[in-house]
Amino acid sequence: MTTAAPVLVLLPHSELGFARRLVHGDRVFAVFDVDGEPVVTDDACPHKGGRLSEGVVRGEVVRCPVHGYAFDLATGSCRTNDSYELRRYPVLYRDGQWWVQIVPPKKVRWYQRLRLRAAGG
Repeated sequence: MTTAAPVLVLLPHSELGFARRLVHGDRVFAVFDVDGEPVVTDDACPHKGGRLSEGVVRGEVVRCPVHGYAFDLATGSCRTNDSYELRRYPVLYRDGQWWVQIVPPKKVRWYQRLRLRAAGG
């Protein structure tokens, strides 16, 4: 089994700052401006899938607009429930532009999904 290589994607940017959402293929990412530098995460909250790109950001913390789970943008850790973690993606600055390195999602087999659901994940 081979795994797909990471892909570099240019981050949308304007005079107003970074766009809050990035769509690449069939995946959606949230883009946050933290002190002038982008932080890119999955857009879906790991709790119940709320759009983090629509969440409230204070400092380096984003709060999910659906259930209020708070995630540290520097680490991806959840401040309200340590059983959740937000996936972050590497960001690079090259040739005067910001790029995100999108890593393909891990394939989860059907029996792994059943175990996750049974465990409440």
